[in-house]
Amino acid sequence: MDFLTPFVTQARDLFRSMTPGARVTTGLLLAVLAVSVAYLFQSQTSGPDAFLMGGEPFSASQLPAMEAAFSKANLTDYEVEGNRIRVPRGQQASYMGALADAGALPANFGSYLAKALDDDDVFASNQQRATRLNIAKQNELALILRSMQGIENASVLYDVKKGTGLERGKDTISATVSIKPLGSQPLDGARVPMIRHLVAGAIAGLEPSSVTVADLNGRHYPAGTDANGPTTDPLEDPYYARKRHYEGELKEKIVQALRFIPGADVQVTAMLSRELRNVTKATTFDAKSVAGITESQTQTNKSENTPPQGRPGPEANGPGGGPTTLSSFKANTTSEETTNEKGIFHVPTTVTEKEEIGLIPQRVKVSVGIPSSYYVQVWQERNKPAEGEEPKAPDAKSLADLEVETENKIQHAIAPLLPPVPAGDDPFPHVAVTSYDSLSVEPIPEPGFAEQLFGWLGQYWTTMGMLGLALFSLLTLRSILKTPSPASAGAERAGSGLSLLSDEEEEDEEEEEAQRLKRRITQTRNLKDDLAELVQEDPDAAANILRNWISAAG
Repeated sequence: MDFLTPFVTQARDLFRSMTPGARVTTGLLLAVLAVSVAYLFQSQTSGPDAFLMGGEPFSASQLPAMEAAFSKANLTDYEVEGNRIRVPRGQQASYMGALADAGALPANFGSYLAKALDDDDVFASNQQRATRLNIAKQNELALILRSMQGIENASVLYDVKKGTGLERGKDTISATVSIKPLGSQPLDGARVPMIRHLVAGAIAGLEPSSVTVADLNGRHYPAGTDANGPTTDPLEDPYYARKRHYEGELKEKIVQALRFIPGADVQVTAMLSRELRNVTKATTFDAKSVAGITESQTQTNKSENTPPQGRPGPEANGPGGGPTTLSSFKANTTSEETTNEKGIFHVPTTVTEKEEIGLIPQRVKVSVGIPSSYYVQVWQERNKPAEGEEPKAPDAKSLADLEVETENKIQHAIAPLLPPVPAGDDPFPHVAVTSYDSLSVEPIPEPGFAEQLFGWLGQYWTTMGMLGLALFSLLTLRSILKTPSPASAGAERAGSGLSLLSDEEEEDEEEEEAQRLKRRITQTRNLKDDLAELVQEDPDAAANILRNWISAAG
């Protein structure tokens, strides 16, 4: 702390050498300087100059809850700019703490489901738990939809109708999605199928066609009448959806092919086949047959007829009947043999099954518009004037020739991108090239230096005013500090050679000072007392005189 001692001593001596008025003025200027510096730092930390949460946009439903949290915490130094909140740079933690205490922080994905599980009550019924989870799921879906670009607010509601009686187990599920796009812009119809599939994918058993989408800025997209059939929304019609897909893809290719023409306008119309699916099955038989299986079967039938072996009657068969001779009788024998042959012959057969996907482009027409200024630029590029000459304007014939040339180039560039045409047809009539007059747009005048200066001052006038006041205080204080007192001025003139007086005046003052000191010394009896009295009356003059004596003696 020794290095501060000289400054403190110098400041104390300087303050003692000031007049009472100068002391009061210096004190007031120091007070103004301190207040100005404090105001500058306070305005730097208190003004709303930083966006909360890095400028994250908030939905219209979140802003009221957040403002209520700020009001409850007595935080009023904030501004709402659109869907963002600007707060003082040094108080961001206080504002975040107020949101956390009030539970108004923006929710993250999964927070609603996690909160529903954390708040589970052991005494709650299954129906209450299911209802709580359904509400959390609705909030999660709404949060996901709100995070999409261009959507300000969203709400999801769905209901399940349990089947009863013979229809037990066949539940009917329906959902409604309300979308509020940013501003007054309507919802893009191409996003409706995506929203339907998003909601249907999160709810088990829900079909996308059973989701109704309501655009709060425009039209209404009702659910389909049949979950498995076509919907009433033309945007989900297969033909219309495939048509838009082909037209968009082909338009992108054509725009890339014509990127050398600035300002070219391209429009594409595609006509698709009407079949959704075409299956063709053909069977071809070969004239030559091939034996596959041969079967042979032989059957033999044999029979014998034996004649009677004795004389009939009681006499011959009785006890007294004599023996009968058998050699005189002959047997009749019959034999029959049958043979059957069977053969199975295979005929070679070729079965061809061909499946074609329908809704393919059959005819595509393209319209290309070229600004007339393009032909002028091309002509001027080809006919650059020599150095020192003024550029010439093209005539009507030159522009007409350029239009024909450009049209041929465009047709040859687009024709390979279109679907093939039947043999013998000219592909160029499907490409129409037209020219349109390009109107010049007056440029918006840029603000001048004076306007920019006044705008900058209007934004930072308080800071600049405080800086000016502080600078004025410093300059005034510096001028006061540099003004010497009468005693010190006399001492400096007596002790130093740097003075505004002439040499003769300085010599006269030195002689007068010496005579005054001599008279003072001769009138007193003690030199020590005289020096002490001189030091008390005029210490600066005494110090200068002693310095002169020492330098003269040395």
